[in-house]
Amino acid sequence: MPSINANKTISLDAGRSDESTHSLKWQLIEQPALREWFLFNTIPGSWPLPSFQSLQTLEIEDLSSGTLVVPAMPALLDLKIHFDFGLHCEEVDARDWDCAVLVDFSTLPKLSSLTISHLSLGNLIFHGKSESLKTLEIIQPEGELSDKLSDILREIGVGLEQIIVTDSWASCSALNVELSSIKKIHLYKSTGFFPFLLINKFPALEEITWEHPFWGYTRLFEELMAIRSNFPNDKSDWASIMQLTNSNGSLTLFLDLARRQLIDPFERIRGHF
Repeated sequence: MPSINANKTISLDAGRSDESTHSLKWQLIEQPALREWFLFNTIPGSWPLPSFQSLQTLEIEDLSSGTLVVPAMPALLDLKIHFDFGLHCEEVDARDWDCAVLVDFSTLPKLSSLTISHLSLGNLIFHGKSESLKTLEIIQPEGELSDKLSDILREIGVGLEQIIVTDSWASCSALNVELSSIKKIHLYKSTGFFPFLLINKFPALEEITWEHPFWGYTRLFEELMAIRSNFPNDKSDWASIMQLTNSNGSLTLFLDLARRQLIDPFERIRGHF
């Protein structure tokens, strides 16, 4: 059974083997405590609400097996899906993970933010068009994500305005997709996604924020400091945060210099880790 905590989180046991397409819906209905954390502006005595008319935030943790179908939630704004990293830590054979989440955008008309954690340990199946989705966040400890992330972005990339990558040792060296609507990219550590910025074109990009850019790649510091000399008016400490914007011209200049000077050095530097 799932557990409820004050952070508005539904935790599903990592060992669960429930493959019912209605499992999440009924597990939610059976949790009266959700009235306190999840339901807003409901009429007293109206619980349970089979269609979850007022649910705005849903976080699902430790998914490890079976297919889970996200039920219709017309007010849902933020969906977070975490596949079970414990399987990787326990060296479970990847063929035994067999876990998927089905997201039907036609039943989530207001969904604006999607977070996926440990993407390499599960699969996402999308139906319909993600017309309201604006933000995609990826949390991934390690591995090469180019293929899986390419598939996801080709399905939901139209209309996306922001990509966030958090705490990632993963690499994304071969990801090449057209993302014409992306305005902001925010990296927290996640140096392995740097080639993603250099290889792809982002015609609508307005801002890149990169926190702790040299985390795990200290030799990259020397390469980027050579570029930094072209930004005398930037008073920020690039060792802790880089914030490049289109409004002051720093973003265009940085990407131009980085594409000409850093792709080969980055591959050489990364090869030493």
